[in-house]
Amino acid sequence: MLPAQERDLPAPRPRTLRGQADEGGESRPKQAGSPPAVA
Repeated sequence: MLPAQERDLPAPRPRTLRGQADEGGESRPKQAGSPPAVA
């Protein structure tokens, strides 16, 4: 969605998925023990 962020970040895809999952609550339990697994 943000072209500037995509250029700044080498892999904005995993970051976007993390943010979306965080809103739903799926990233909450995953971040507690396996945050790198999502990436």
